[in-house]
Amino acid sequence: MRIAIFGMGYVGMVTAAGLASQGHEVCGVDVDPLKVEHIRSGRSPVVEPGIEDLVARAVADGRLTATTDPVVALERADVSLLCVGTPSLPYGGTDLSYLDNAVRDIRAAMDVATPPASGFHAVVVRSTVPPGTGDAVVAPHFRDDRSAQGWAVGTAMCPEFLREGCGLADFYHPPFVVVGSADWRATATLTAMFAFLGKEVRSVDVRSAEALKYACNAFHATKITFANEMARIFRTFGVDSREVMKVFAEDTVLNISSAYLKPGFAFGGSCLPKDLRALVDMARLNALDVPLLTGTLHSNELVIRDAVDRLIGSPHRRVAILGLSFKMDTDDLRESPHVELAERLLGKGFEVRIYDPIINPERLIGSNLRYVEQRLPHLSRLLHATPREVLLGCDAAVVSTSDPARSRGAEAPLAGLGPRPARRSRRGDRAAARLRGDRVEGVSSPSGGSPPRVLVIVQNLPVPFDRRVWLECQALTAAGYDVTVVCPKGKGDPSHEVLEGVTLLKYPPYAPGGSALGFVLEYAYSFLATARLVLRARRAGRLAVLQACNPPDIFWPIARWLRLRDGTRFVFDHHDLCPELYESRFPQGSRLARRGLLLLERATFRTADHVVSTNTSYAEVARRRGGRSATEVTVVRTGPDEERLRTVAPNPALRRGRAHLVAYIGVMGPQDGVDLAVRAAAHVVHQAGRRDVTFIFMGRGDCYEELLALRDELGLADHLELPGRVSDEVMRDVLSTAEVGLSPDPKNPLNDLSTMNKTLEYMAFGLPVVAYDLKETRVSAGEAATYVPSGDVTAYADAILALLDDPDRRQAMGRAGRRRVDDGLSWRHQRDAYVAVFDALHHGAEVGALTPRSHQGA
Repeated sequence: MRIAIFGMGYVGMVTAAGLASQGHEVCGVDVDPLKVEHIRSGRSPVVEPGIEDLVARAVADGRLTATTDPVVALERADVSLLCVGTPSLPYGGTDLSYLDNAVRDIRAAMDVATPPASGFHAVVVRSTVPPGTGDAVVAPHFRDDRSAQGWAVGTAMCPEFLREGCGLADFYHPPFVVVGSADWRATATLTAMFAFLGKEVRSVDVRSAEALKYACNAFHATKITFANEMARIFRTFGVDSREVMKVFAEDTVLNISSAYLKPGFAFGGSCLPKDLRALVDMARLNALDVPLLTGTLHSNELVIRDAVDRLIGSPHRRVAILGLSFKMDTDDLRESPHVELAERLLGKGFEVRIYDPIINPERLIGSNLRYVEQRLPHLSRLLHATPREVLLGCDAAVVSTSDPARSRGAEAPLAGLGPRPARRSRRGDRAAARLRGDRVEGVSSPSGGSPPRVLVIVQNLPVPFDRRVWLECQALTAAGYDVTVVCPKGKGDPSHEVLEGVTLLKYPPYAPGGSALGFVLEYAYSFLATARLVLRARRAGRLAVLQACNPPDIFWPIARWLRLRDGTRFVFDHHDLCPELYESRFPQGSRLARRGLLLLERATFRTADHVVSTNTSYAEVARRRGGRSATEVTVVRTGPDEERLRTVAPNPALRRGRAHLVAYIGVMGPQDGVDLAVRAAAHVVHQAGRRDVTFIFMGRGDCYEELLALRDELGLADHLELPGRVSDEVMRDVLSTAEVGLSPDPKNPLNDLSTMNKTLEYMAFGLPVVAYDLKETRVSAGEAATYVPSGDVTAYADAILALLDDPDRRQAMGRAGRRRVDDGLSWRHQRDAYVAVFDALHHGAEVGALTPRSHQGA
């Protein structure tokens, strides 16, 4: 049988070698000429045990060749096997562009190539694709009658079940052979092609065959996660979880099998993470809640984070990683958790050394090479030749595999480091760690001393309600800092509490507001209340770094006092432009007052050792008005926290029996434009006559009571809900159900230069945004928002209706927003640059111009 295989990656190459070994004539097709050259010269472009000999023999015997030309491959071919990549899109869906391109190439080649003698050709998908792909992407290209060219075409799905590292063994001994097709000729062709396996071919419908691979991989991933979660729990009780799971797996009646049930590190590779994300995305698109699958991805991430946190919690900064690929006997580094671990440790200033005898950077090609170039561009410098060489001088080792070839020699160098009794502090066990499976063995004790202390001052919001400050506190705590916050109380808050390792000292708020004099009184009170609590925090020991967040710009005297007393470094976390805030609230206000605010701002800038700005416009103000150089300012955006802003299943009840839900979340102050959004809602309901829309505006602020009155005045009580501040759970439900997010901030001196957190949060949930046309909103949202002239309520309402009536456009904008968040705007991309500021100041180094990875143009 003559077979064309499209895609010479791991699946395609193993399939090609296996079929050629059984006498079939195989021609591989790939767009990468380097892969094609490898095959033509008798070499495999991928690493798999036993594959080199098979490829060499098949090429020498003339049964295997390769080309970049689909016409050459299709010449008299009986079968086309599609083994192309189907990688994840940024929002979790499956990228089918490679499959679509390959199908189009096959169809075009049929106009030129000679058909097989039988006249029938089977186009078979082996790649993992979502159910419905065959019907939507493959079959439509072959529905027209091609009998004039001599081709009769049938399509099928025949999923592969190959594990990297034992791919050939799996090819010759698959758990089952499954064919999904509505064409009996395609089923018969595949049955004949795989007859040498001696396996009964299971014939199912196409969508079942497509779904089967996802079911298998999701179950494998779930088993790995289950074992790791048990390990994390049992570890706290001193239980050997490997012993527990060994016994657990002996029950083959109820516990199914021992495969994937060994506690260890996170799962990775090109299948399990991608397929789980695809399943979660399928569920989201179909309004289904899949907490186990969603939780599995989150739990897998926690395994990596747990390893990073345990290493950060030690005083040691030289780490050896034994085993880099996601599993042994393969050089596939794509989505390897060990690559992710190495990248994070390097980003936090660790010295990382790697040993993996399978990895040869000169042999990496294709998507494998592109992945490692993005994540570990200096891999060659990190690799070492032997375990002893990589371990010599290291304080901790991460043994990521049970492969003796990778971990041999780890025992002797580490033995000299301990174990010794680990000293305990209130921050927990800070001994260096050797991570091997689920065990953590203390190998040395810290030399003593307390973690560096950071004091954070916030005036305008309580913590943790101030989400930016809370994310910053969590990042600093994870990096080994002892963090204390001074802030006003929220309703029902205690004066003193420790929350997730962060000490919170709070004073009763006083906010007469409403006038310039009211703000003066509020800020004078806040300064005195803050100073009292700073003295209290100082009694617990020296403060290494003080961070003050504005508004207001009044805490620089405290920073100067601490610098004189203790040498405390000062970070100004630049949240707002206070002069512009004053102009926006009091357009006819005193010029003298604005001049005074500029003087306070300048004093804060010039007192600071470093300025952290929330966007590039604010950073420019720090340089222009504050006289700071580019190296003294770091942009750290208030990116969405992906752990908090997780999409859940839509809750139709929130629509109150209507077709659509539109949402707002954020502060409700004079400068936030929520009154304009209320008036736009009135236009939608009354002027446009759209009774099928419910509005939910979440949040509070100085204008909350006025907004309630305006809603009732405009006759919107039945269509617009104003629940006030809501829990994260309610927020997730609303934003997961809504179809449009509102950013109604009008153009004024403050808003035009400010990044609106709500806009980024809508984007994190995949919601299209309706916004007034502001400079920084365009920078943040890009094509994820539709923009209308500032203050035009009618245009704003029309933009809402246009999105509600165009689901395709909503989806496209939502995907664009989600991509922008994933590619650079989320908090995980910002936190390393933020922590780096404190690391440099604490160690007396120059911070430099640090810019976190971000979306182009952001």
